[in-house]
Amino acid sequence: MAASDVSSPASSAPIPSDATIIVPVRNTVLFPDVIIPITIARATSIAAAQQAVREQRPIGILLQRDPEANDPGPDGLYRVGTVANIVRYITGADDSHHLVCQGVQRMRVLDYLPGTPFLAARVLQIPEPTTTSPEIEARFLNLQRQALEAAQLLPQVPQELIAALQGTTSPATLADLATSYMDIKPLEKQDILETIDLVARMEKVSRHLAERIEVLRLSQEIGQKTKAVFDERQREAILREQMATIQRQLGEGDGKAAEVAELTKAIVEAKMPPEAESQAQKELRRYERMPEPRPNPAWCAAISTG
Repeated sequence: MAASDVSSPASSAPIPSDATIIVPVRNTVLFPDVIIPITIARATSIAAAQQAVREQRPIGILLQRDPEANDPGPDGLYRVGTVANIVRYITGADDSHHLVCQGVQRMRVLDYLPGTPFLAARVLQIPEPTTTSPEIEARFLNLQRQALEAAQLLPQVPQELIAALQGTTSPATLADLATSYMDIKPLEKQDILETIDLVARMEKVSRHLAERIEVLRLSQEIGQKTKAVFDERQREAILREQMATIQRQLGEGDGKAAEVAELTKAIVEAKMPPEAESQAQKELRRYERMPEPRPNPAWCAAISTG
């Protein structure tokens, strides 16, 4: 994939410098200080992103209320989102369009501009709380412990995520980072994005992490039990194969085959009534399938004496 050519002014339109170009997204919530890829397909979104790249200006990422809506208007979008920088604009060989966006700051839409070829709005950027207290410090340490535990329970966790969680010193950033990588619904992430109060936000994230940790622990336990059962069955199969190999090496398998052959011959030579011969053949087949018992002397004697 290569960087797209966005130099053409064909879709340019004057957007006031105090307005923000809006890009609606489905099922994706971007948080400040987080970098994520976003695929755009709508013509209006492509035009909006390309103009933002040409003018080197940030965009506003807003979650749409109905993920199935193809052309959501202002009423179809949440009003709280994230101001983001476009780190890279990429077009694929199949003419797909992708953005790599870095979240900068929470924002709230105040009003949309009329007459623009794509959504643009005046927004209020929301600063992060900077207050600290013993309660916030305690919640931060607990949240960091939970986030690391949840990450380490994942099957293939990126080491960069572990390093980021360990290296974060900001309670607000830690809460946003943990939420961004957590496997929860977009609406639950949107709720946390809209929670400005730091204590309330950390409480919500901690509660979600506790639930995810419990699910991940149970999943890991089930996986370990399933693996143990599989390993035991595999071990039994290997042992049976080893026993069969040892029996063949000791000639025990050949001895049983010889016994079966002798008994088959004895059954034929005994000239028993059809019903009795059928029963004898049935018993012989059962014996042949058994691991290594000896033939029943009683019915062997009956065969040999007729």
